[in-house]
Amino acid sequence: MFEHPQALQSAQHVLDAYEAVQAELPALRRLLGDDDPRIRAATAYLLGWFPEEAEGSVAALRTLLESEAVIGVLANAVVSAGLLSDAELVPRLRELLRGSEPLLRWAAGIALAQLNVIEPEVIGVLAAASADPPKADVEPAVHFLDGDLRGYASQTLAMLDDRIPPETVGAVVEGLSRTSEIAAFTTTAAALRLTFPGGAPRPLPSFAELTEPQQRVVRVLAELSPETWRWANFTSIMQNWHLPNRHAECRAYAGLDVLG
Repeated sequence: MFEHPQALQSAQHVLDAYEAVQAELPALRRLLGDDDPRIRAATAYLLGWFPEEAEGSVAALRTLLESEAVIGVLANAVVSAGLLSDAELVPRLRELLRGSEPLLRWAAGIALAQLNVIEPEVIGVLAAASADPPKADVEPAVHFLDGDLRGYASQTLAMLDDRIPPETVGAVVEGLSRTSEIAAFTTTAAALRLTFPGGAPRPLPSFAELTEPQQRVVRVLAELSPETWRWANFTSIMQNWHLPNRHAECRAYAGLDVLG
């Protein structure tokens, strides 16, 4: 199933592709001025993946943010600016965080957290997006995490670990309860990281020995749809946390009736 030489060759091809795109970034940045907002959004998203080229990309993104009016383009540019550690944009990001546009509030929250601006307002925006994310049906789309706004917000909170209040964990678990299938993957990993901060339980304790937040997340996972549990990606996450990775077993562990 696994050929080491083939895996190394594949990894080399990925690196070659990355370096080939990196070499073209000076030319690609010009596409931030393209007439098509879809091109501008895709370019803004692309720049966030190349921290080695942050200096030039940050300057180009700042210019874009000064004049851009299309929300989808702005959202991609804001997240990339955060990933590229553009701390000088913090005042502008705070403005967006307090604005009326939900998608831009989400993007600003993501970017500020990436810049280690861990303020109650930032946490609040990300918690709200984890439970009830803004609508993602804008054009052009948000490209990060394939437009999974809830997953990206939850994942960002999970990276903050013990710097977030307990009620924020509840928002992530609430959001998890509203997911299914592919949309559940990222939020599941985030919820488990937040509720099991010491890592995967080993050996698995009895359900009664879990903390209340841990019991809640396990119940939520057990109550996700059978279609979600058919995905190997999902059951692998459960296995990584040493939790029951079969639906019936998880429901039994949580004291729930086993589905027929």
